[in-house]
Amino acid sequence: MASAAVYRVMILSRSCNLDWKKQVQVAPVDPTEGLDSKALACLRENDDDQSFFLPSDPPHLPESYVDLGRITTVSVSYVRRMDNLVRRLSSRATTELQNSLSEFYARPYGFNVKDCVPQTAKYRCSGCFLTGQLIVPVVQISKGLDCKFPECAKCGNDALWVKIQEPKQEKLFAE
Repeated sequence: MASAAVYRVMILSRSCNLDWKKQVQVAPVDPTEGLDSKALACLRENDDDQSFFLPSDPPHLPESYVDLGRITTVSVSYVRRMDNLVRRLSSRATTELQNSLSEFYARPYGFNVKDCVPQTAKYRCSGCFLTGQLIVPVVQISKGLDCKFPECAKCGNDALWVKIQEPKQEKLFAE
């Protein structure tokens, strides 16, 4: 016995993989309809590390979320070709999805304004870099009583701070 169902999914593998790989990773996309207001608020802020929020895009997509806890690998034959593509993520949304996946599977990719500063160090906003800013300044951020990361001067509360590794001074010649 077997049963099957058709789901709306987000393809998490690179789209070029549809042409040459036999398997791709997907995650189900569920509508937010019926969720309580607290859960919905967490989703909209991407504070739920098991999910990734997708705003409505009428008429293609109701307000929804990707359930990262249900990522699975399926045969490419189960995924209809791009004729059924609803939307691609913007560059900024792709960065946010990468951040969500990083937080789901491993350590966070950078720090945002909700995170506490783990150590006094120099940081850069990767959001500035990813949006094409020519100069991405280095900012000294201190750990303290109010240990939250600040907003970026350019990105605001969409900042994604990355710690800068100081180059080590090595001797040119052995003694």
